[in-house]
Amino acid sequence: MSRIFSLLVVLILTTAWSISASDNIPKDELALRYQTLAAAMPDNAVTLLFSGEEKNRSNDIQWPFRQSNEINYFTGSTKRQTSFALVKDGSKVTTVIFAQEADPTFETWIGRISDFDTIKEATGVDLVISAAEMPDFLSALMNGRAWDADRYAPARFPSFYRAVRNTEATIWLSLGRYRDTDSTSTPALVYAEKVKQNFPDIAVRNITPVINDMREIKSPWELKQLQDAIDITVEAQKEAMKRVVTANHEYQVEATIEFTFRDKGACCPSYPSIVASGNNATVLHYDENNDIIKRDQLLLTDVGAELNYYAADTTRTYPASGKFSEAQAAIYNAVLDGQTQAIASVKQGIIAQELEAIANQTMGKHLLALGLIEKNERDQVELYYLHGLSHTIGLDVHDTWETDLELRPNMVITVEPGLYVRKDDVFNSDVFKEMSETAQAMVRENIEKYEGIGVRIEDDILVQENSYVNMSVGAPRTIADIEAFMAQ
Repeated sequence: MSRIFSLLVVLILTTAWSISASDNIPKDELALRYQTLAAAMPDNAVTLLFSGEEKNRSNDIQWPFRQSNEINYFTGSTKRQTSFALVKDGSKVTTVIFAQEADPTFETWIGRISDFDTIKEATGVDLVISAAEMPDFLSALMNGRAWDADRYAPARFPSFYRAVRNTEATIWLSLGRYRDTDSTSTPALVYAEKVKQNFPDIAVRNITPVINDMREIKSPWELKQLQDAIDITVEAQKEAMKRVVTANHEYQVEATIEFTFRDKGACCPSYPSIVASGNNATVLHYDENNDIIKRDQLLLTDVGAELNYYAADTTRTYPASGKFSEAQAAIYNAVLDGQTQAIASVKQGIIAQELEAIANQTMGKHLLALGLIEKNERDQVELYYLHGLSHTIGLDVHDTWETDLELRPNMVITVEPGLYVRKDDVFNSDVFKEMSETAQAMVRENIEKYEGIGVRIEDDILVQENSYVNMSVGAPRTIADIEAFMAQ
């Protein structure tokens, strides 16, 4: 599908409206999103987006509810059971929110429900209707009749109904970027099946690529949310560097980080915090955070705060003692050089694979000098460099991104090279086995010095036309800066 947009009727299922969230997303910001989406829609089309669902933790306890990103993006809702529709009747656009009516019992147990006038004022939509009317609305839309109390009123969307009769209407649903025949049932997939059964002559299309393309480019308001989340994360990284000097366990540093998030106004971590000491730092998504911290080891903290649904993501690696050993510094400087060169190359028009190659080649020079590889070739570097270089951030910590396309201004990406020395994995790899005997002997001799060292350095980078902005620059990054900060 084209990266240009197509259409939208956004149906959100949420049972309470979040005043604070809709206040946080300015009305003109929401209006621009509606306009952008509607401008890309064909005439006589509707897109439906469904609310996030509650997730059970255990027995009768639920995880804290988190609204789906798409619903939050188009409405500001953070609560259960809100629905939003944007319909194109011919070329005329109508936006509708379906919201829960007042319910004293619900408000006693869960919280206040906003009245419809408040919701309409906060979002600027055309209509706010009871959630109980949503099935009627959809049925009326497809059958050319009025959905409201006046059953004899003319159809509100006559052009769309004519398109339904002529098999020219389209329904767009968020079916996901990655799909297969074993996809888990979601509200969108269930609704798509119903449409196919009852209206087999109506086309059902996937709106996800359209929304993803919108979300890749951040507005000034979104950049402000991201910068605030990143600033909080930077403060947490600095607090962690202070705490590790006296901490005995990884979880004590984790507690310091996540206290800082909440203390500075973030709701929560944007993903499970990684606080990994020693060999644990060579486990990419280590999240147990329970081990004893030894003074002669490094600590890797890969963490991010979430603020107003926007996710930060930074990583720092630093010595628990406050001072890098010679071996630790050698691996650290290899990663730092790779990251520095990759960041310096960020600008409009470059693609992720080019940045990846720069980091790989740069770190390879260091690995070659340390006697850990035989040749500065990609597959040999990847004996130690075990993951990709970049992803976007936004409403998701791994936000929407087509990585084979050029970077565009106002995208925000991470740049996060890493090296992880796991000698058993190296020795067991086909790449190592294909080295010459001399090279194998060299690697076996040199790797002992660096065994168990894991280093990752990650910053959040704003893409500009001919340059970049490091949004997380405030967290100490060079060896000199880290040691000086920790010496305080």
